Amino acid sequence: MERAVTALDLREGDVVLDIGCGTGRTIAKTSSKVGSTGRVVGLDFSHEMLEQASRKKVAENARYIQADAHHLPIRSGRVDAIMCFAAFAHFSRKDTFLSDARRALRAGGRLVICHPMSSKELNAFHKGVGDAVEDDVLPEPAIVARMAQQFGFDAKEALDSPGLYLVALEKLP
Repeated sequence: MERAVTALDLREGDVVLDIGCGTGRTIAKTSSKVGSTGRVVGLDFSHEMLEQASRKKVAENARYIQADAHHLPIRSGRVDAIMCFAAFAHFSRKDTFLSDARRALRAGGRLVICHPMSSKELNAFHKGVGDAVEDDVLPEPAIVARMAQQFGFDAKEALDSPGLYLVALEKLP
């Protein structure tokens, strides 16, 4: 997670959208980077997860909203950075997510897709678990980078090694 937060290159006053925030695992880290003048918005599909995150009260500048990651309820160009930690594999329409993430980001905004397992590790894990997640796939970073380029992103970093998957993207003007 630390590597993902570093890749976001957060600054005092930034607005961060944490997509698939779950119980708020990354909220405290991103919140401390943007300071009291910044804001972190945790977004998740699950109301129950958001309730848990909200109860933690880890940051004064954090807010939580329930929404679908494919249709972000954020006005265009309002976000400086988007964190997508351990969630991207679960998006059924990854292209729709990338397109809407680009819309929400300001020019030069950053999107980091990260997971604490490599794509190979996570995909094998999902197959082994079966049921609801067996078809949830984390594409290789080069594939995500190519997809993102179609939507006006520049790939700044792409890693896929045991214990770390990271794709860092920047919205082109």
